[in-house]
Amino acid sequence: QENRALRIVASAWIIQNSFLIATSVWKNIAYSAAYGLTYKRIGVFLFLSIVLSGLVTTISKIKGNHSLWHYVKTNSRIAFASFALLGMVNWDSVIFKINTSSSIQADVDIGYLLRLENPDVAWLDNYFTNHPEKIDHFRGTIAYRNNELMDEVQREDTWRSWPNHSSQYQAYYHSWLSQPISLEGANVNENR
Repeated sequence: QENRALRIVASAWIIQNSFLIATSVWKNIAYSAAYGLTYKRIGVFLFLSIVLSGLVTTISKIKGNHSLWHYVKTNSRIAFASFALLGMVNWDSVIFKINTSSSIQADVDIGYLLRLENPDVAWLDNYFTNHPEKIDHFRGTIAYRNNELMDEVQREDTWRSWPNHSSQYQAYYHSWLSQPISLEGANVNENR
């Protein structure tokens, strides 16, 4: 009798947590659709999927009378497999493609895209060609990324680094940085 009551309470707790996971996934999807995908939002999806799998294994433990060791071993395998599968995906590319698709409702966060490890420089070049006034706003970020790439090229300038995509990125960054600085709309004191 006492065991049956404990199973009912545990099942109610699992249903409640499943509902919380579903609403969190829905909110994270809505937020990603409105403002774009980021590494932290991917981490939220990963965490929620691991928690959901933990709830499923909890159900199997309650119904199947498995040992605690079986429960810990199964959840550890699920967490390890999740992290291993995550490591196989080029998330910079996924984030860039999703954030630059027309389905994102907000303006594209160019600063965030420039800070990604491997941005799609052809798309950025097209963007800056169509919006030359935006270059001044991101000039500092572009210069910072260019300096990072120069340091990387100097560190990896050996035969093992061929072909090196950093030179392609640097060519784009140099072309953007060579654009004249626009003082339009700037607060310039002419009495100096």
